[in-house]
Amino acid sequence: MSLFQDELDVTVLDYNHHLKNDVRAFVEATKSTVVMLDMYACGSLSYFCSKFIGEKYHRGNLTCETADSFIHLLGASSSMYSPIPNNEFAMSSAGFLAKRFKSNIGLSISGIRSFPDRDDNITGKVFLGYSFYGKESVKQLECSGTEAVCVKQLVNGVFGYLKLMFENFISEKKGD
Repeated sequence: MSLFQDELDVTVLDYNHHLKNDVRAFVEATKSTVVMLDMYACGSLSYFCSKFIGEKYHRGNLTCETADSFIHLLGASSSMYSPIPNNEFAMSSAGFLAKRFKSNIGLSISGIRSFPDRDDNITGKVFLGYSFYGKESVKQLECSGTEAVCVKQLVNGVFGYLKLMFENFISEKKGD
């Protein structure tokens, strides 16, 4: 391993540690409850959500991989489900999730990925739906690399955008 790679790995770990601490501090300061729906990472984000949010304000994670699990676990209308991930589905499912679980923040992660190539690299397009105190928004993220690299990119995207929303939320409150 090169010296550059070692330094880069330490920097990434340090960034993730700071991001986790920042998100948790915002959640605790605002007493925001959070619930997440993972329809892309097969539950990988559940682990990170519980670590980033903390037990007290974490309302839970749902992992759904089929229309049936989405409809039956959430009690959602079949017309809400979209077999092809898109912006509208990401936003509406985040809003539904927040209302259904009486949470301040609902996160919905859905997307589509390629099959692994010879080197086990994949590419994916991910739709991140947010319902943040009733305001719905969506972000798109493109991931590429091994499964582990894509999960790191996804964690940074999901919680990086959430941190940005908290910063904007607090700025707006100060301006009132």
